[in-house]
Amino acid sequence: MKIIIKNIAIVLKRFRLSCILAVVSLAVAYFVFYLPIVHSYYDLNFDRNFEKSNSIFLYSRIVPNFE
Repeated sequence: MKIIIKNIAIVLKRFRLSCILAVVSLAVAYFVFYLPIVHSYYDLNFDRNFEKSNSIFLYSRIVPNFE
């Protein structure tokens, strides 16, 4: 176990920038993975605080453009 910790310390000293870039890129990747999950959860639970929220429907109408 002592050899493994010593080896990690040596690698961190020799390749400092690449280790920092790897940690930062993993943090960004987790954030990019987490953001759509939070957004879809928000979209699915939008307007759920109203009493008859299951009866809310979206009505859209396409009007032709007469010029």
